[in-house]
Amino acid sequence: MKIEELVETSKQQVSLKYGEVKKHIQSDLDALNTILTTTTTDFRKLSEKNESQLFVNLKASKVSIRDCETFLSELSTGKVNEKLGLMANNNLKDKLNDIESLVVDIGVKEYKATLSGKYKIDPENCEVTGICAMDDGSFVIADYTHSKLKRLNEKFTVTDSVTVGGNPYSVCRIGQNEVATYICGNGHIQLISLGKTMQLALTINIGKCNDPVGVCYDTTLDGIMLCESNKISVYSKSGNLIKTLEKNKNGDQLFTKATQVAMNTNTKIMVVSNGDGNNVKALTRDGEIVWTFSDPALQRPWGVCILPGDIILVSGLSSNTVLQVNKKGKMISELLGGSEQLNQPFALAFDKMSSRLLVGCSSNELCVYTLTKT
Repeated sequence: MKIEELVETSKQQVSLKYGEVKKHIQSDLDALNTILTTTTTDFRKLSEKNESQLFVNLKASKVSIRDCETFLSELSTGKVNEKLGLMANNNLKDKLNDIESLVVDIGVKEYKATLSGKYKIDPENCEVTGICAMDDGSFVIADYTHSKLKRLNEKFTVTDSVTVGGNPYSVCRIGQNEVATYICGNGHIQLISLGKTMQLALTINIGKCNDPVGVCYDTTLDGIMLCESNKISVYSKSGNLIKTLEKNKNGDQLFTKATQVAMNTNTKIMVVSNGDGNNVKALTRDGEIVWTFSDPALQRPWGVCILPGDIILVSGLSSNTVLQVNKKGKMISELLGGSEQLNQPFALAFDKMSSRLLVGCSSNELCVYTLTKT
């Protein structure tokens, strides 16, 4: 309804502006017609045979010609000309880009997971510590063991990779063809472009951080959120510190060890796994705690993922489980339990194109599950 209202308002604005422009142009046309009529009349008078009258007519014609030249000069320099100049208002576009879907799936109570397949990532052992899905159907994973980011096609086959010069603990998408990761130990957020091949792009030097792990891109702030032990820092792409979330209004520490963070673009709430605290916290952008979730089935919370319907998935690195929690911080059910034999599920990612959940583990495998709503 809002979009339709804006469309109608835009039509009215264009119509009104068109009327104003047309009015000015019509005024120019009327003035030009008057000049043409006067010039034609003066031209006819030049056939006068009376020399005295002819002299008067010549003088009048010169004045008419001068007026015509002045008018044409004004038109050519744009003093009188009008044009229809319009500019798109991108406010709505920017807001829509923040929303994953215009449809709010309020009917989802919980999800069920069915194993689709397990895919070997490397001939040797590797830990998959980060995953993000791209618009073209490909995936980018963080290979912690071999200090690489790898791109996978729709069949989960590695198509290319790039060495990032250190161990990447996670990866996040920051654009249509660009991702970011933090390189442990060297104080760099590394951007990687995804063209025909993966290429190292901008390196953001932020200095050595206190045991950083997870990265997440906040589209509203246009900043990269970095989990740094007991706080979350937000950096601009130029490396400037935008803000830090470390303590609440009472001065209490928010986290014992923030490991991963995900932003719910619908509710504007961030969800943070607090590993050493064995809980998950939802916070506003200002650092106000909305709720805290903990459960014996979730040991050493790590990976975080948000599904349609605002259902949150969180993995337990020690419990080898994946739980689903509602947007109010209440336990729904255990999505993946001991029977799945997950080995340290570091990374969770949702592929909205095919409604699949990707789980990255220490077992050199990418576990893929088809999710169905109930």
